[in-house]
Amino acid sequence: MAIDRRDFLKTMGSSMAVSAAALALRGKVLGANDRVRVAICGVRGRGNDHLHGFAKVPGTEIAALCDVDESVLNQRLGDAEKLGMAKPKSYGDIRRLLEDKDIDAISIATPNHWHSLMAIWACQAGKDVYVEKPCSHNWFEGRQLVRAVKKYNRICQHGSQSRSNPAMLQAMQKLRDRPIREKITFVIMLISGVVLLLAFAALFCFQAYTLKRHSAHELAVVGEITAHNCAPAVMFQDEGAAGLLGQHGGQR
Repeated sequence: MAIDRRDFLKTMGSSMAVSAAALALRGKVLGANDRVRVAICGVRGRGNDHLHGFAKVPGTEIAALCDVDESVLNQRLGDAEKLGMAKPKSYGDIRRLLEDKDIDAISIATPNHWHSLMAIWACQAGKDVYVEKPCSHNWFEGRQLVRAVKKYNRICQHGSQSRSNPAMLQAMQKLRDRPIREKITFVIMLISGVVLLLAFAALFCFQAYTLKRHSAHELAVVGEITAHNCAPAVMFQDEGAAGLLGQHGGQR
């Protein structure tokens, strides 16, 4: 049964619970036997979720795994075998993986600083992309990724779950359908709410700081009093009980 890339991503999203995630293949069916052949890049933590998530998506084949840590890579190959899937190819270098013409799309779950670069490389290699958040560290990186997607006519899904949540999409559509006055009112209320929350947060931090300073001062005072009150006890130990009591008796 053929699978549409957009349908693939929707299914992928619900299965993985990591966004509505679609490496939407624009109505085209790619891969052997009408399958979407996916490579997962970075398989230690989040990539392990991708492995189990993609395994549940009909019409999908996990064709390759990529990780610089050979021990982690071998562990995930074992997990794939336990899931009953054919053994994926394994790569320690993303550049070698992208040379594989059998790969239709890659899923990126590497450390954050690799996200933009890997996604751009994948677009240049003719692969579609699902990339975990954040897709970039700054505006410049993000814009380069958008340009690469357009230039190479690729599809790139960013893993922002809220943006693909059906309830969130419905709420945004209702907001777009409202008259401009209601939109302005909504934005003002939203900004006011954020400012109020920030004010409460600042007040809480100030109170916590003040309490900490007072506590430190009180501890210092208690320390001085304790040291002063302990002085007779020190004398008592140094001079001996008999001498101290005798001295006090003489004073009486």
